[in-house]
Amino acid sequence: MPRQLSYEEKILLRKLVGPDVPFISTLEAQMEDCLVESIFENGLKLTPKTNKRINVKQKIIGSGSLYDEDGIPIIIDLFQNEGLISELMIEKADSTPIRRVLDYSEVKALGFGQGITLEQ
Repeated sequence: MPRQLSYEEKILLRKLVGPDVPFISTLEAQMEDCLVESIFENGLKLTPKTNKRINVKQKIIGSGSLYDEDGIPIIIDLFQNEGLISELMIEKADSTPIRRVLDYSEVKALGFGQGITLEQ
């Protein structure tokens, strides 16, 4: 059943792209009326209800990471499709199940166009 983005999820998306991206106001507009559905084990399908589009070519517009209880990185990627945020993928680097409850405040992100960090 679709739902709205939570406050914590909105903070995470902002964190993944970084504060100084030229499309932050468009991202904010997309998050405001975005419907969310769970996909895969930990991912989210994002469906913004606005026609305001981000003007970038990169499919992944934000990445971050944190570590699971066993020390294996958990990678978080924010995807866009045709200018609209489309998916938040959350998966472990070794594809094993995530063991812990995710605390988005622990995510280390480098921002749009910078890739991910695996620093502990």
